[in-house]
Amino acid sequence: MNAVDTNVLIYAHDPRYPQKQQTATKLVVDLVDGGLVWQVACEYLAASRKVVSAHFSYEDAVQRVRDLRIAWTTVLPTFYRLGVLWTACTPSAPVIVCQRGTDC
Repeated sequence: MNAVDTNVLIYAHDPRYPQKQQTATKLVVDLVDGGLVWQVACEYLAASRKVVSAHFSYEDAVQRVRDLRIAWTTVLPTFYRLGVLWTACTPSAPVIVCQRGTDC
């Protein structure tokens, strides 16, 4: 599975930069086994509010996320992953113990 960065999704729908739009659109369209990372979807919706002046509305962004959720696998964080990330980012923090494959 491959995923794209927030900027790729923004450029794919931002007509102000035709060359970047063409490249980003090709990346998105050609991505067969895509993964829509939860964080990227949230960032994309937030960033889309900044390009409203580019003839791209927030409602358009919401629809694009809906479309991508149908075409790609939605990748959500799990408590296991959050625990691993928390421990890695804050070594002095208490360790969160979660067994892989279980709900914590």
